[in-house]
Amino acid sequence: GWNDVGWHNPNNDEVVTPNLNKLVNNGIQLEAHYVYKTCTPSRSSIYSGRFPVHVNQALQDPDNDQAGIPRNMTGIGLKMKQGGYQT
Repeated sequence: GWNDVGWHNPNNDEVVTPNLNKLVNNGIQLEAHYVYKTCTPSRSSIYSGRFPVHVNQALQDPDNDQAGIPRNMTGIGLKMKQGGYQT
């Protein structure tokens, strides 16, 4: 749970998370991400950086060519590449 990781509870001797602690101390700490009962909205949110309601998720109809993340939307892979990361 939330309090099991070291940066939330440094006194927890039962669950030791030194590598995660190092990532948090040297990077960004994301504290809130809301998920949905199916994986598609959450995945589209992580990929696009937008709330799923802002990405067309009409995936129930496979014949709908407007379904899914719009092709002209910049995804996280391109943004990370532009920032110098290799993806």
